[in-house]
Amino acid sequence: MSSCQLTRLCLAAYLLTLLSACAGVSPAPVQLADGLAVASPQSQAIDGKRLASAHNNIWEPRSSTITPNIRKMKDYVGIDSMLVARNNKLIFEKYYNGFGIDRPHYVASLGKSLFSALLGVVIDKGLIAGTEQSIYELMPYQDIAHWNADKQAIQVKHLLTMSTGWQCGSILDYDTHCGALMEQQQDPFKWILDLPMAATPGSQFNYNDATPKFIAASMALATRQAPAELYRKHFVDPMQMQNNLFENQALTSREMLKFGLLFLNGGRWQEQQILSPDWVSQSTSIQFEFPGGRRIKGYGYYWWIGEFQFDNRTVDGFYAAGNGGQYIMVIPQFKLVSVFTGSAYNATNYMQQAFEIMERFILPAVQ
Repeated sequence: MSSCQLTRLCLAAYLLTLLSACAGVSPAPVQLADGLAVASPQSQAIDGKRLASAHNNIWEPRSSTITPNIRKMKDYVGIDSMLVARNNKLIFEKYYNGFGIDRPHYVASLGKSLFSALLGVVIDKGLIAGTEQSIYELMPYQDIAHWNADKQAIQVKHLLTMSTGWQCGSILDYDTHCGALMEQQQDPFKWILDLPMAATPGSQFNYNDATPKFIAASMALATRQAPAELYRKHFVDPMQMQNNLFENQALTSREMLKFGLLFLNGGRWQEQQILSPDWVSQSTSIQFEFPGGRRIKGYGYYWWIGEFQFDNRTVDGFYAAGNGGQYIMVIPQFKLVSVFTGSAYNATNYMQQAFEIMERFILPAVQ
């Protein structure tokens, strides 16, 4: 193809995009050979103008440049990407602050939700008996300190719901909570098992980083494989991903979206059943309830469960969440998945922006 022909093609594509914008029609995201189907918002009964309005209200520079004046100019800051899929098709995709389709983003604790999927595979294969298995069968230590009936009762489900009852401290004081302190011990898993009990298992929620570390080590013992190897075999390769969560704690926004679609579809990715529907249902159902909550009604197996309100309506959903504004939000009723990444680390107010965008723009766009 000559350079002249190429120029004409590029000009034609530009004019088509311009005409679509003038007509109020949002174009589809770019189609790649990554297993994700794409479509325009309108083709999936989504008002593209509302999604464009959300995009137009996001400020580009990183959160380190936030000033009161910037906050007046734009409604949302510190957001690095926003993706929306409906009916298993990616219909909207925008990046900010130098991020793009191929650039992985640190996922923070969002990875815990994806991590639970790997445990689901191991349980589905019978390598770990199930969520009611005693944790002492996974880590067969002897002479555990502070042994009593409560400590004896800890099961896998208590690890998954952050309700072991261990005296773990608060993750808000990160350096002194159990997930950080265990890393300083000669035998971190014996140390965590030796902790005094603060509550009966299943009675008290205490968010921490110790329980996923314990599960990761347990899976390695049960399968005789490193979690990174298991993750590559069961997720990276069949789902056409490039990044391994267990190697760098970073994924692209499209890879996060794939996990949302996997859970939306009951553990099925295209023609392959990667997770059992039962595990997906258990993971995304309330296992530990927060009475009176709305956006956080309860906790599943490392997934948060809540509801979204818009236009005098309420819909249920579940989501993965990580510090800085990392989210995978799934609304089964609308067959909709949204992904957000952000750099608003430790800024609680800014980390709520994704919920505002969902309720103000994305959900009202559903036709």
